[in-house]
Amino acid sequence: MERKTGPGVVLAILLVLGAALLTLRPLDPERTGAPGITQHDPTGGPDAAVIVAQRETGGISLLGFTFGHVSRTVSVQFLTPPGCAARVAVGDSWPTPFAECATPVSIAGVVSGGGIAAAGASMVVVDTAVDEGCFESIGPGDTWPPAVVECLDSRPRL
Repeated sequence: MERKTGPGVVLAILLVLGAALLTLRPLDPERTGAPGITQHDPTGGPDAAVIVAQRETGGISLLGFTFGHVSRTVSVQFLTPPGCAARVAVGDSWPTPFAECATPVSIAGVVSGGGIAAAGASMVVVDTAVDEGCFESIGPGDTWPPAVVECLDSRPRL
């Protein structure tokens, strides 16, 4: 006895495979951002820092579930004394040992940007890793360090 596979069965298998491929995708590398937050707010004082972006990378999403390691990063922008921007470069570790870069902002990570603010102070952007609870509780425009409970254990120790 010989079994024949009809075109309907083949079509059903192809549809299921196509649907699986559409739902199996890497996470969006930049889940959120804040295009309206581009400069440090000087009214917050010299020790104020603001979250300017969030990124979630890695892992694979399948049917609403995430598999694999997911890294969650926030970018924090703050002011440092004049001269710091000339001492640090993108990719450098923060905090830096240079006296020109002393700041009361408590953050550890990697420099991802910077420049000179209108008043002449250096502006630095540092990317720092946070855990999932903290990542979900904060967003662009929030101050750093975050005061939410989910972030208290997530902040790097200096």
